[in-house]
Amino acid sequence: MMSHNSRPAASLAKIVSRLLGWPSSACSIQNGTCPQQINGSDCGVAVVAVAEHVWQHSHPNPSSLRSVSLDQYRSELLDRMSEQVERAYTDTS
Repeated sequence: MMSHNSRPAASLAKIVSRLLGWPSSACSIQNGTCPQQINGSDCGVAVVAVAEHVWQHSHPNPSSLRSVSLDQYRSELLDRMSEQVERAYTDTS
């Protein structure tokens, strides 16, 4: 099943392959599921959650994230960012 993102994803994979000097067949596109925001304001949080999940796992499976966990993730992300800002402020003082 193709999603409305399939064509742009294939185009991006082709560009990335070319930039890395790989054959275009080296990057394949696989449809999968990702968490969906349940309101109109969590899109950025969802993108960061999926990106972090993919980064941390050698075999990414963003579908293991659930939309309900985005509220918790937003809170954790805010805590982590606040700690970084506080640490940076303390280091420069």
